[in-house]
Amino acid sequence: MPLIIYSALRLGLFAALTLLMHFWAGMEWWFAALISVFAAWGLSYTMLDGPRDAAARYLADRAEARKARKGLSVGQSEDAQVEDAAQDAAPEPVERDEP
Repeated sequence: MPLIIYSALRLGLFAALTLLMHFWAGMEWWFAALISVFAAWGLSYTMLDGPRDAAARYLADRAEARKARKGLSVGQSEDAQVEDAAQDAAPEPVERDEP
Protein backbone atom coordinates (compact mmCIF):
# COMPACT_ATOMS: atom_id res chain seq x y z
CA MET A 1 0.00 0.00 0.00
CA PRO A 2 2.79 2.53 0.71
CA LEU A 3 4.05 2.03 -2.82
CA ILE A 4 0.65 2.94 -4.26
CA ILE A 5 0.40 6.01 -2.03
CA TYR A 6 3.87 7.23 -3.02
CA SER A 7 3.19 6.63 -6.72
CA ALA A 8 -0.15 8.44 -6.51
CA LEU A 9 1.46 11.41 -4.76
CA ARG A 10 4.16 11.66 -7.42
CA LEU A 11 1.63 11.38 -10.22
CA GLY A 12 -0.55 14.01 -8.58
CA LEU A 13 2.42 16.34 -8.22
CA PHE A 14 3.28 15.87 -11.88
CA ALA A 15 -0.32 16.52 -12.98
CA ALA A 16 -0.64 19.61 -10.79
CA LEU A 17 2.61 21.07 -12.10
CA THR A 18 1.66 20.32 -15.71
CA LEU A 19 -1.73 22.01 -15.34
CA LEU A 20 -0.20 24.96 -13.51
CA MET A 21 2.40 25.51 -16.19
CA HIS A 22 -0.03 24.99 -19.05
CA PHE A 23 -2.88 27.19 -17.86
CA TRP A 24 -1.25 29.69 -15.53
CA ALA A 25 2.11 30.15 -17.25
CA GLY A 26 0.68 29.69 -20.76
CA MET A 27 3.13 27.02 -21.90
CA GLU A 28 2.30 24.50 -24.60
CA TRP A 29 1.04 21.25 -23.06
CA TRP A 30 3.96 19.14 -24.29
CA PHE A 31 6.54 21.65 -23.02
CA ALA A 32 4.71 21.99 -19.70
CA ALA A 33 4.72 18.19 -19.35
CA LEU A 34 8.42 18.01 -20.16
CA ILE A 35 9.34 20.66 -17.61
CA SER A 36 6.95 19.11 -15.07
CA VAL A 37 8.73 15.75 -15.27
CA PHE A 38 11.94 17.29 -13.98
CA ALA A 39 10.23 19.63 -11.52
CA ALA A 40 8.11 16.81 -10.08
CA TRP A 41 11.17 14.61 -9.79
CA GLY A 42 13.04 17.23 -7.80
CA LEU A 43 10.09 18.20 -5.63
CA SER A 44 9.15 14.59 -4.90
CA TYR A 45 12.72 13.93 -3.81
CA THR A 46 12.62 16.79 -1.30
CA MET A 47 8.95 16.89 -0.28
CA LEU A 48 7.93 13.22 -0.26
CA ASP A 49 10.72 11.71 1.81
CA GLY A 50 8.32 10.13 4.33
CA PRO A 51 6.20 8.26 1.77
CA ARG A 52 9.34 7.36 -0.20
CA ASP A 53 10.95 5.81 2.89
CA ALA A 54 7.75 3.91 3.69
CA ALA A 55 7.63 2.56 0.13
CA ALA A 56 11.30 1.56 0.31
CA ARG A 57 10.73 -0.26 3.62
CA TYR A 58 7.71 -2.03 2.13
CA LEU A 59 9.76 -3.23 -0.86
CA ALA A 60 12.65 -4.28 1.39
CA ASP A 61 10.28 -6.29 3.59
CA ARG A 62 8.78 -8.01 0.55
CA ALA A 63 12.24 -8.84 -0.78
CA GLU A 64 13.26 -10.25 2.60
CA ALA A 65 10.11 -12.38 2.77
CA ARG A 66 10.72 -13.64 -0.77
CA LYS A 67 14.30 -14.44 0.14
CA ALA A 68 13.08 -16.37 3.17
CA ARG A 69 10.74 -18.37 0.95
CA LYS A 70 13.52 -18.77 -1.63
CA GLY A 71 11.54 -16.84 -4.22
CA LEU A 72 8.55 -19.18 -4.20
CA SER A 73 4.93 -18.42 -3.43
CA VAL A 74 3.22 -20.24 -0.56
CA GLY A 75 1.70 -22.93 -2.79
CA GLN A 76 4.90 -23.37 -4.76
CA SER A 77 6.91 -23.60 -1.56
CA GLU A 78 4.74 -26.46 -0.28
CA ASP A 79 5.02 -28.23 -3.64
CA ALA A 80 8.78 -27.82 -3.62
CA GLN A 81 9.00 -29.30 -0.13
CA VAL A 82 6.95 -32.35 -1.17
CA GLU A 83 9.08 -32.83 -4.28
CA ASP A 84 12.30 -32.51 -2.27
CA ALA A 85 11.07 -35.08 0.25
CA ALA A 86 10.09 -37.51 -2.55
CA GLN A 87 13.45 -37.08 -4.22
CA ASP A 88 15.30 -37.65 -0.94
CA ALA A 89 13.27 -40.81 -0.27
CA ALA A 90 13.82 -42.26 -3.75
CA PRO A 91 16.63 -44.81 -4.09
CA GLU A 92 19.74 -43.73 -5.91
CA PRO A 93 19.90 -44.96 -9.51
CA VAL A 94 22.35 -47.79 -10.11
CA GLU A 95 24.92 -47.14 -12.78
CA ARG A 96 25.64 -50.11 -14.99
CA ASP A 97 28.69 -50.55 -17.08
CA GLU A 98 27.71 -51.33 -20.62
CA PRO A 99 30.09 -53.71 -22.48
